[in-house]
Amino acid sequence: MTDPQQWRAWCEKAANGQLVILDVRSQAAYDLGHLPLAYAFPWSNGFERQLSAALGGSKPPIGIFGDQTNAPSAKTALDHLGLFAEGVWDGGMEPWLAQNLPVVRDISVGELYQRRERFVVVDIREPYEHATGVVPGAMLLPMGHMSQRLRELDRHRDYALICRSGSRSLNMTAWLALQGFRVHNVLNGMNAWMAAGYPLERPQS
Repeated sequence: MTDPQQWRAWCEKAANGQLVILDVRSQAAYDLGHLPLAYAFPWSNGFERQLSAALGGSKPPIGIFGDQTNAPSAKTALDHLGLFAEGVWDGGMEPWLAQNLPVVRDISVGELYQRRERFVVVDIREPYEHATGVVPGAMLLPMGHMSQRLRELDRHRDYALICRSGSRSLNMTAWLALQGFRVHNVLNGMNAWMAAGYPLERPQS
């Protein structure tokens, strides 16, 4: 198991597109919490074939995140494919959290609606998008302004980031997790929120 602090640096490399992190735990375990920008790629008997197909001949440096039941097997599969494993974490999520390392959690709009009192919802869309309606009580903080307004966020709160489709919020939750915040990515964003018929409010101009 690689040094946890080295993994912090590798999370930053993943955020910069310099490393591909594969979470080889089950999908259910991934959904409960995962490394920023890690791909869910559960270990199975077809792992080697599926990974080869997914990479399409490219050979990026890879980090493996899993536990003792799956990480060694995934590492062996990478070796067979001639891929470089820059690091292997085989301790699972519990020791990762104990080291206070960055974690992102995903949340559906249904979960957000049911548990909305727990979260500070941050809408990272642009102002012209906010005009179509926002989650009631959401903090309106466009993605491009996040670094300048970071001091407005409280590291002791739980944040749920939402955009139009879930793409921008995926990247921004990764960045905020690396800054030490507790963040959740709202899957499928405002598209899903509006499709479900949940309440909207119009921000004041």
